[in-house]
Amino acid sequence: MKRIPTQTSGSHTALAVCCATMLLALAACGDASSPSNDAAPDMDAASEMDASSDTSMDMQEMIEPTFELTVGTGQNAFEPLDAEGELVLERGPQGLQHVYVSLRAPLAEGFHTIDLSITVGDRVISAPTRVNAPFLSVPGEDFVEMVGQLVVVPEPNGALGVPGTLRAQVEPSGGGFGLVDREVQVRW
Repeated sequence: MKRIPTQTSGSHTALAVCCATMLLALAACGDASSPSNDAAPDMDAASEMDASSDTSMDMQEMIEPTFELTVGTGQNAFEPLDAEGELVLERGPQGLQHVYVSLRAPLAEGFHTIDLSITVGDRVISAPTRVNAPFLSVPGEDFVEMVGQLVVVPEPNGALGVPGTLRAQVEPSGGGFGLVDREVQVRW
């Protein structure tokens, strides 16, 4: 009669090492009531802060911006907005429509977090746009530009040709922020 191989002592050793590692990992987490030098963020407070995409912007309205932003449009090059702040909707390849937003700021070249929204009255008509975007230097100028950021407008009905507000905020990696509210009109 042939014997069926059973687990070897090597498998038992691997299992024991795995269990010991898990126990050490759990022990390292410690008791929630014990003091710690590692200050963990208050997740309830963080979730309350993120509950509304406007919350961080609203809180920063109480503080003066640390630098000025210039808002424009343009897909491949910065184009200043005209007097009416006209933003032209373009159809995207996946069936939605968007406008292009470009920004200028007196910052160092690099990636900076931007927040963009378009409102008409008290209704936000744009999809949330919060990205880490590249700002590139402009030869001979003392500012950097971010050109051609798409801001999706999922349902433009009721927003076309009426006054609205484009809000742009930039948070550089080194701290501070710039904020601008610009009156705009969205059209085809």
